[in-house]
Amino acid sequence: MLFLAFAGCGGSGANKKTENPKKQNGKTSIQADNNQHGENDGLITLTKEIQEKIGLETDEATEKEIQQTISATGEFIAKPEGLAKVVSPLTGIILAAKNKNLPRVGTFVKKGAELIFVSPTADAEVYLQKIKSDYFLAKSELERVQLLYDNNAVAKKRLDEAKTDFENKQAIYNALSEQVKITGNGYSIVAPISGYVEAVPVSLGSHITAGQELMTIINSSRLILQVNVPAAKFEAANRAKEASFKVEGQDEFFKLSKLGGKKVAVSSTVNSSNRTVPVFFEFSNPKNSIKIGMFAEVFLKSGGSEFGVAIPEEAIVDEDGVSTAFVRIGPERFEKRPVEIGMKSEGFVQIISGIKQGEVVVTKGAYQVRLAQLSNGALASDGHDH
Repeated sequence: MLFLAFAGCGGSGANKKTENPKKQNGKTSIQADNNQHGENDGLITLTKEIQEKIGLETDEATEKEIQQTISATGEFIAKPEGLAKVVSPLTGIILAAKNKNLPRVGTFVKKGAELIFVSPTADAEVYLQKIKSDYFLAKSELERVQLLYDNNAVAKKRLDEAKTDFENKQAIYNALSEQVKITGNGYSIVAPISGYVEAVPVSLGSHITAGQELMTIINSSRLILQVNVPAAKFEAANRAKEASFKVEGQDEFFKLSKLGGKKVAVSSTVNSSNRTVPVFFEFSNPKNSIKIGMFAEVFLKSGGSEFGVAIPEEAIVDEDGVSTAFVRIGPERFEKRPVEIGMKSEGFVQIISGIKQGEVVVTKGAYQVRLAQLSNGALASDGHDH
């Protein structure tokens, strides 16, 4: 268990300061300056040992450009053309002997590559051959009727009928050709898009039916970021021409403009459960590092920008509605400061007053320091494992 001690008030009495932890009843504790007249109120003494125990980290207040933003949550989804469910157009068997190179999950496949060899049933074989035969017969008939029409031997109505029949047969044949490659030994189901195999819900030796799902392929080179914008801020967010985001579990911020990003759609309805309006952005996935289904913190640039002193947003601690930060004033000394904050953007907050450029603030560990203030005690390790 950890406790922190604060500086008390200052007066004529001598200040007490423990620079190193003391052992008391098996506990390592630290005491802050403590005098009785309020001159040093808000000062904290915290030894390096205790700083390490709580993982305390600091950062310097710097001058930077802060742009007015609207923050929202987002989720990464696949582009419609970047997700393909491979289904079998025929009934048959996946023979192990003819599928020695069956793609596994995580394998990259190119569009048109042979995925699964299917040995069709007799009925399926007849069906496939009929589709092929119907297409070529319709093509020949159209060519014959076109020649007759050119020689004024048939009416235009007959030519139109031949064209319609051919187009229908061609559509069926082309759809089959995009799914199946006909070989001398049978039929291979081919990849409709380039991408990574995400799922293979069938196994060698399986009997499959027409319409059964065989594989899922995902191409995540470009993704869609669905941003759920609060309805009350939608108008300002919809005017935003730039946005940035931070993926869950990552510290890096990405700007959509640097990823070839663009707004592609805005929902026409409000989500009644959370009062948000989905706005959709498309962008190039950096090194395919972002996975579909991940969440993001999104910042929509909705207004102007200002240069000024800024600190990481995590350095700000709310004390009963007052924004405060803890400033390092020595290797083991910290001071609590009320601050006036301005705009927030990409993890930073603008400081209007309270902290000057170059001063160092507590980032990680600020909340523990705040708890110590509330406890009016000492940050200590009890020396026992629990």
